[in-house]
Amino acid sequence: MQYPFLAVIFLGMFVFFNANADSINQYDYEKSEEKLCKEGHTNLVKKTTQKSVCVKITSVEKLVQRGWAEDPQAHLKISNSIEKQNDPVLISKSIDEQCQFDMDCVVSRMLKIGETHEQEIFEDTVLELLAIYEKRNTMCHSEGHHMGMVLYAYYDDVNKAVSMAGLECGGALYHGILETHFGVEKFFENSFDEFQANKICTEEFVDSKIKKWECLHGLGHGLTVAYEYDVFEPLKFCNSFEGWELQACARGVFMENIIHVRNTSEGTFDQNDMFYPCNSVEEQFVGDCYLYQTFYLQTLSRGFGSVETTFSLCEGIEPKEFIKFCYVAIGESMADLYLSIASQLAIDNCQKGDPQYEAYCYVGTMRILADQKNSKHAIDYCNSVPKDGQKTCFEYFGKWADLISETPEEKTLICSDIQDETHFEQCQKSSLNDGDFL
Repeated sequence: MQYPFLAVIFLGMFVFFNANADSINQYDYEKSEEKLCKEGHTNLVKKTTQKSVCVKITSVEKLVQRGWAEDPQAHLKISNSIEKQNDPVLISKSIDEQCQFDMDCVVSRMLKIGETHEQEIFEDTVLELLAIYEKRNTMCHSEGHHMGMVLYAYYDDVNKAVSMAGLECGGALYHGILETHFGVEKFFENSFDEFQANKICTEEFVDSKIKKWECLHGLGHGLTVAYEYDVFEPLKFCNSFEGWELQACARGVFMENIIHVRNTSEGTFDQNDMFYPCNSVEEQFVGDCYLYQTFYLQTLSRGFGSVETTFSLCEGIEPKEFIKFCYVAIGESMADLYLSIASQLAIDNCQKGDPQYEAYCYVGTMRILADQKNSKHAIDYCNSVPKDGQKTCFEYFGKWADLISETPEEKTLICSDIQDETHFEQCQKSSLNDGDFL
């Protein structure tokens, strides 16, 4: 069924903000604090510095008349005239300068570009904007999510949109496309076709393992929204996959649920049972569930102010074989600390739990570094952890390398940056198909 372009965008934005409003607002605030103005104020560009400053709305006319600030309407006219041209670089810069961190504004501008320009110009402008966002912040999840919504609305075809999506902004385009797709399907038809959903992330539309991973992960997000955060329903769909494909889908489900729980205290959640729903899902989903449930455990621990408290909560997980997933999640939260001036503290923190699971904390940090930075950052990190943890660190680095490689030669090239021969061989032989990806 074909849906009006504007209706698709509106509904997609409603689904996205209804699910993620608090986290996205906080995220944008943290990135752009100097650009946000309190009530009754707005941004003007100071002529002498060409920087944006906050001024009283009632003072705008006087400041422009005195030549202190640029005329915002003149700037808007210039911006609009640029967007009438056919240069994606100029168009994207114009949109970014005018909209700043206001993604509603970006979506609105891209709607106009989609209506007034050729498809090639539209697609190239999307790529140019994504390049701007990644340069500013490699994760840029909110921006990527919105651009995914724009792609879905433009093509009005989920498979076409998925085939055009890339790995920019941590794969967030897939999240935006698929959450919008299922939200729109449910709104217009009050249901969606699971048979068709099973065809979305096939090799016909995604051309690499890592893209398939991100697509299936986004599928998990979208299905969770469509099933109104009852994780047990989308997990039935994830059960149609096997191995790492099942994990990718399930992680999208649990990630979407925990974001919703954090923002609304609603979803599949029990405040009287910190391990629910992980202690109630099928065994093949338990580990993936604890990767995200740990963020809730960390929230409970903040009142005690120590990573040791979170580790102690992990010890309550049953069966014990799934405790390692909790340690991986704690390690993921240490990545920013490692990249700061407190890199050794991040490593030291992983040693504050049970020594038998310590290496999995290192795995969590390594994986974030590999995803957000590059393989050399991850290798340097594995080399810096205590020797007892290096084998496991490089083993799971090898699994990550397997995911992003399409040929054995590509994987060998990634592993070749490892200087130690034993660790190089460990990287080479590690496979996505050998147990948990973590």
